[in-house]
Amino acid sequence: MAMCNRSIRYGALGLLAAAATASADTLVSNFSAPQGVGTIFGTTSTTIYKAAGFTMPAQDYELDRVTLTMDFGGGGTAIVSIWTGAGVPQTQVAVLNSPPQIGAGDFAFTPSGTLTLQANETYWVYVESIPNPTGNFLWQGTSPSTVPSGVATFVDYIFNGASSTTRNRIDVEGTPAGGGGCYPNCDGSTTQPVLNVNDFICFQAAFAAGDSYANCDGSTTQPVLNVNDFICFQAAFAAGCR
Repeated sequence: MAMCNRSIRYGALGLLAAAATASADTLVSNFSAPQGVGTIFGTTSTTIYKAAGFTMPAQDYELDRVTLTMDFGGGGTAIVSIWTGAGVPQTQVAVLNSPPQIGAGDFAFTPSGTLTLQANETYWVYVESIPNPTGNFLWQGTSPSTVPSGVATFVDYIFNGASSTTRNRIDVEGTPAGGGGCYPNCDGSTTQPVLNVNDFICFQAAFAAGDSYANCDGSTTQPVLNVNDFICFQAAFAAGCR
């Protein structure tokens, strides 16, 4: 039996990237497009802000993460927040937590608590530099310029208050709210039983990838991913979907 379990475990590790995010829905994303010319923020730049807007479907979602392709080689610091507003960002809803802003790649910005994106409401992922910057950073674009798509409807990119055709790389993920989600159903399966060994494999993959999904107990003390998250996931699995 031990040998069989070990085979299942290691056979699944090749699916790390897919399994780590399988529990969330893609609200909008253009990550399928190659990287292209982007938008510079901070010193040497005229950028005040750049925002990407989308209108939610007829269902509430809890925001899981906003992932942006960035280059922080210039030493700048980004502030990423969520706004509402018809046509342009008007009201700030929340400032997202930032990962370490070092180097270049995909960076996941997360809410500090439950952030519900309401059905049929328009939201904006709003990117700006810290006040009085001493460096700059780049929000990478797409080539060819690619409109984000997903369960939400893309609205526009706004640069300093005006529409922009530079489609920066963005991926927004969320979980259905109001009982529509089931945390331990990590792989998002619908075939009964929805909770099975594959969810443990999926959770293990998310933990190995450092995905915020694996922070089951919601801890903030480093390291946020630890043995307590495995205990927490086991308890959630035993409790089942409600």
